Amino acid sequence: MRFALMALAAAALAAPALAQTATTTAAPAQAPASYTRLSGTVTTVSATALTVRAADGSSSTVGFAPGWLLVIGKPIAASDIHVGDFVATANSNVDDNSGRSVELRVFPPGVHLGEGSRPMADGNTMTNGTVGTVTDVSGGRQMVVSYPGGQRTITLPSTITVVGQHLAEHSQLAAGWNVRVLANPGENGGPAQAFYVYSGENGAAPPH
Repeated sequence: MRFALMALAAAALAAPALAQTATTTAAPAQAPASYTRLSGTVTTVSATALTVRAADGSSSTVGFAPGWLLVIGKPIAASDIHVGDFVATANSNVDDNSGRSVELRVFPPGVHLGEGSRPMADGNTMTNGTVGTVTDVSGGRQMVVSYPGGQRTITLPSTITVVGQHLAEHSQLAAGWNVRVLANPGENGGPAQAFYVYSGENGAAPPH
């Protein structure tokens, strides 16, 4: 299932040891004006960088920014969504202030990325924000998602795929994983610096 990537927050530019453990205490900075986005299979990983081979066969190498996040996703029940969770959902428009979720992610605690609600190219709306209320309704659940400047009521049908994300230790990342990578552009012609690396459970393809 396709899932539009959000504008993500950036970390500073330098490379930590890969064995560093990702934590939930890192506070993302403001989203960069531009960033590099990569998708593909990890072919090599070192203490300072990873190389990703795209579907067209091209390869790109990016370094690791300090405090970079390794995030793994797996399906969870809609009943596992709680008030205070930060979510991102592609949703079909019911009206200007509400939508019906097509797919939804729950981010790790403390990670708030791409806050806001904006139109997608396919006519749906991408809404990223904090769950303020969540209730059971006929055929699913309903929640109010708040973000700077507004809120949107999102209905989750019983058939919705919900992906819960958790932070993983950097040392888990390995060749063969299918990943999505967000990175800051390199400075002075240097390589880009990855600040967010996402994969499905056990390195499987993300459920987009």
